[in-house]
Amino acid sequence: MIPPQPITQIITPASKRKPKPPQRPPQIKVQKLDDKPSVEDYEQLASMIQMFIDRRSHKQNGARTEKPIKTSLRPKSSEKTTKKEKEHINLTTLSTLPEQIITASKNKDSQEVIFDINTGSAEQTVDGQYVFIATITLVKDRDKNILVDTGLGTNINAKSELIRSLEIHGLTPSSIDIVVSTHGHPDHVGGVHEFPDALHYQGWYSHQGTKFNLTALFENDSLNLSENVMLVKCRGHTSDDIAVVVRDAKGRGDVLVSGDLFMRGEDIDHPMMWQPLSADIIAQRESRRRYGCIVDWVVPGHGGMFRVTDDVKKALKC
Repeated sequence: MIPPQPITQIITPASKRKPKPPQRPPQIKVQKLDDKPSVEDYEQLASMIQMFIDRRSHKQNGARTEKPIKTSLRPKSSEKTTKKEKEHINLTTLSTLPEQIITASKNKDSQEVIFDINTGSAEQTVDGQYVFIATITLVKDRDKNILVDTGLGTNINAKSELIRSLEIHGLTPSSIDIVVSTHGHPDHVGGVHEFPDALHYQGWYSHQGTKFNLTALFENDSLNLSENVMLVKCRGHTSDDIAVVVRDAKGRGDVLVSGDLFMRGEDIDHPMMWQPLSADIIAQRESRRRYGCIVDWVVPGHGGMFRVTDDVKKALKC
């Protein structure tokens, strides 16, 4: 048996201790934007997504009852914006050829001007083939510049035309605070890479090198982007469509920027303009009714803005 050592042999008095050399800070690996993502990057993203899927499944299985979305977009009386505050709201529709400018009729309560610059279209070239050009919409709400959809990136002139359209309103790509992609089809997301400084909102689709809010719409049906602008779920055209509602836009009231939830105004009376392109006709019909019935105007995915008249509400079965 080894005898125990005296305690003085295993404890050094503080006065005789040698100072430890300063520790180097941990090495942090910085991934450049042009580096390819590693396996760990994909695993981390997959873990995040799975975590929110599990939370949502737990919620839907009875842990908590999901609150239904309110059927009115009007603010409470205590949240009403004043006439002066409304003057900060500007809704502008952009697209690829900034040639035509349509000025909205001015009323006593508003000086709002809406620029409709050759909005998106869906044209048949030969039997069974179409050319889709998505509408691009700029929403200015006080200090927030929000861009809804970015067009088709394969159009060789799309980049310069979009930038020129922004310049008309005194903006550059770096001036855009938020980019909303209503769904992941290429005619709507082809230009997202032009806005690396913006915060991007969309469904499950993503684009390398941009900042995304992956959690915002997993828990709720709506999300406020700014004081008068909200993001809403409206699946049907695809499994994860989103749209933008602008509340109390001057001269327009409540406006829905719908993506392909509404293809164009004519599809109200002609379902064959949207149903063959729908991933879920029943869900899309309900989303069209749900949001079309509570706004005054709609900016569709491939056509000009149209008013929600009594005839439109009747067709939607409001």
